[in-house]
Amino acid sequence: RMSAQGSSSGLAGRRVPVAMADITVVRLAFQLALLWACEGDKVTNVVVRKIGSDYNYVLDQSEALPEVQKGSLVYMIYGSDADVKVTDEILIAGPSTLKRTSQPSTGFAKAAELRQSTELFARWLNAERGGLTVSKRKKDLKFLWFDDHESELAVANATAWALRALDPAGPAAFAMGGWGSELTQFSALQSRMDNKLMISAGASRRSIYRENAGFIFGLLPNDDEKTTTLFDSILHMAQEVDDGRGPATEDKEPCGSTSCRSSLKLGLLGPCLSADKDAGLASFGAGNVADVEHLTVDGVTEPTDAMLRESIRKLKKFNVTLLKICKLSVLVTQNVTLIMEELDFNVFAIMSDVSLAPTFSELLYQGWWQGSSFLEPVAWDESRQTRGSFSNWTSTDFVENFVSDFGYRPTPHAAAQFAGLCALAKAVEATGNVSTDHIRAALQVMELDEFYAKVSFDEYGQAKHRFLIRQSPVVKRSGAIARGTIAYSADDALVRTFVFPMPPWAQTRCRFDINIDFEACSGHGECSKTGVCVCDAGFLGGSCSDTVPELQKTFAESELFKIILIVLGLFFFVLAVIGVFRFVNRQRKLRIQTYKQDLERAIADRAEAVQHKLMAQLHHLGCSMHEIQGFVKSTRKRQSEQSGISLAYLLSLEFLKLAQERSGKEDPTFYDLKDCIFFGDNPIGKDQACPRDGLKGVALVDALEKHQRGQCTHFLSWTWGYKVSTIRGALQQWLDGMVDGTRAEEVFFFMCFFVNNQYRILVNHEKIGAADLERVFEENLKRIGKVVAVLDSWDSPRYLTRIWTIFEQVVAIKLNVPVTMVLPADASRSCLDEFENGKAGIIRVKNSLTKVDSQSAEAFAPEDEAAVKDLIKRTIPGGFEEVDKKIIRFMIRWVGDQMEIHMRSLVTIGGETQSTQGSFTVCGG
Repeated sequence: RMSAQGSSSGLAGRRVPVAMADITVVRLAFQLALLWACEGDKVTNVVVRKIGSDYNYVLDQSEALPEVQKGSLVYMIYGSDADVKVTDEILIAGPSTLKRTSQPSTGFAKAAELRQSTELFARWLNAERGGLTVSKRKKDLKFLWFDDHESELAVANATAWALRALDPAGPAAFAMGGWGSELTQFSALQSRMDNKLMISAGASRRSIYRENAGFIFGLLPNDDEKTTTLFDSILHMAQEVDDGRGPATEDKEPCGSTSCRSSLKLGLLGPCLSADKDAGLASFGAGNVADVEHLTVDGVTEPTDAMLRESIRKLKKFNVTLLKICKLSVLVTQNVTLIMEELDFNVFAIMSDVSLAPTFSELLYQGWWQGSSFLEPVAWDESRQTRGSFSNWTSTDFVENFVSDFGYRPTPHAAAQFAGLCALAKAVEATGNVSTDHIRAALQVMELDEFYAKVSFDEYGQAKHRFLIRQSPVVKRSGAIARGTIAYSADDALVRTFVFPMPPWAQTRCRFDINIDFEACSGHGECSKTGVCVCDAGFLGGSCSDTVPELQKTFAESELFKIILIVLGLFFFVLAVIGVFRFVNRQRKLRIQTYKQDLERAIADRAEAVQHKLMAQLHHLGCSMHEIQGFVKSTRKRQSEQSGISLAYLLSLEFLKLAQERSGKEDPTFYDLKDCIFFGDNPIGKDQACPRDGLKGVALVDALEKHQRGQCTHFLSWTWGYKVSTIRGALQQWLDGMVDGTRAEEVFFFMCFFVNNQYRILVNHEKIGAADLERVFEENLKRIGKVVAVLDSWDSPRYLTRIWTIFEQVVAIKLNVPVTMVLPADASRSCLDEFENGKAGIIRVKNSLTKVDSQSAEAFAPEDEAAVKDLIKRTIPGGFEEVDKKIIRFMIRWVGDQMEIHMRSLVTIGGETQSTQGSFTVCGG
């Protein structure tokens, strides 16, 4: 491990910039060993060449690393403190611009921000979170960059060095992309040649992802969608204003005599792409895009004042209302607005790609009020306050930590870098390894809510979320500049506010210049579109700062008396109105409550016509259709989840015939029924929409007729290994023994085979966590309140060998829920025969029913067995031993109760002793 240099206090990670000459000397022996060990193994180097102004590449099969420029730098962030020995680390490496190639250097600044975001992530992950848990081992992340000299010619070679040769522990596990699409197109290709998966927060060009699909995952949305989203936001804002939902204003014609939507005409200024014009034609229609010569800049010479003035005059002549400024610097953009004000060229919106630049903000602070309300697409904004499911950070947390460490506010690229590393770390922990194939598979299906966005990737590996449209803040003379706002977004986690149309230059200047106590027109008026203060009543003057002198008033008792009478009259009128309103509202609420109760019954009866009628009546009473549909949806879900299978149906010939015909067996087990009911050519309920989640495939109880299901009255504890005859015989015994006259049609069992959605569990293999398992099961037991447990036999019952039934008994005992044990008729008679054998028989029954070993109990699905046993170990003091004791105590008590019942059944009638043979049930525990 190299010693750390220039480390900051309090950092778990260390920053280590080292010149290439130093790296060569330190690692010479390691490099030679690496090359000798790989002698004969070919690697593929991407060699980039420049022909004219274009770059292309060739693939070179070689046994050595490619050449790099002299003076190349290596920059490393350790996964943990350099003074502490770390058992295991995962290396992530890539190219980065590590020194300035020009003054100023845009690439150097962007690359530095990505490295700083990575450093913040490394410190949080390794120090605060404690690293990653990979296959039950703790691992830190270590990051390394190799200098790409801000050059397409050097970036592929830098990538190869970073990935293969710079760490003694071995090659990197993953690659990091650089700061832009131009460099990433070649570094991603080299990463793919090395079979390394790359995370990119700097590339948005679509072609990079198409060409390297499966090897690069990017956090920036498709660059081609920037302009489309920008124009969509304009259409949305214009329509909102036309519909009266725009910003509050007293202007009845904010866009002139016609609607905002029909007044949209686009003008392009600067070296815009043909795609910008195509998107404008698609959004605003032919004839509504200015066809003027665009300013072309050769990359060195800025457009002159005369060039700008001529182009702006053309745009004004075309009656442009929307201006898109393309690829012009902040200072040139400022000059554009000054010329527009001078020529009195007012537009509804100005769009640019520089409003996030630090220079733009500096000019706003200096009073450049013409820069207010610019629109620009961004991938992220710090106003998004979703808390990350992996990082547990909000955007505010990220910004505050970044500013604290580095002294400036992060751009979306920094947030994207942090979120991309969260996604990679999440995938590593989920898969338990660093295999490219495994991590790729995990990222392709990932849906990770982070403060940056909902991180998910399309088929090429590019971020799915859409751009946001940010609007720069309104400048006020106070000097306090607010953050920009989000004017348009499909993300519900953001609050959207916008200024549209932009006020005329004269009105904006009035709000800035005639600004006393930081309020336009002294706070006593409004600026008109012509830039003149319109004063409130009682104020006058150019800035509304003077008050109108009050006239001396004469005796006014009569006026006062009139005012008192008017106030009293209004008071009693308001009281009467409130009383009537409360009465009407109370009657309305009662009617709504009655209709909702009727609607619940109609839903349970599946009476569609009645449902539609009641929904219409609720809508007539003022309930929104959204609220009504939500009530119907939640009722169907609740009724489905609380439905049980009818005892009458279980005992019916209809069910017996279904079981026999489906399985082809005379007496199938429920495992047999599983295969023929939920799988095969004609599964029951597969194509029905589930009322619980809306997906296809329903619980079996939802596929039955109304009379075959109902609100659960009892919980049935049993196993799928039982035969149909065992269940039917035991439940018939239980029903025959009911002394309160309960009928089969009144009993509905929570029987997992019927009430759980087996298409999710068996077909889709969805699993429930241990914490949810305990909560859901306890909620069901408390709600139902009665348990019927079916034993197949008293002699070594299968019931006591299954972890599910043992768990059900323990929870019932813990919750003090009454349990009724029931045996089929043959088993019941056999048990009574044993009792009549005296002490030896009773002991045999007791010994057989107390053979409990929960730690060895099994489940059909190994993962279910592991989940239930883990739950027992975590939630029951004493673990398996205590569970066994509880079950044994319960069974002993049950055997004693059965013996007492049997003894009482031996009665003397007419001098004869009668033995009662029949049902064998008892309530206990």
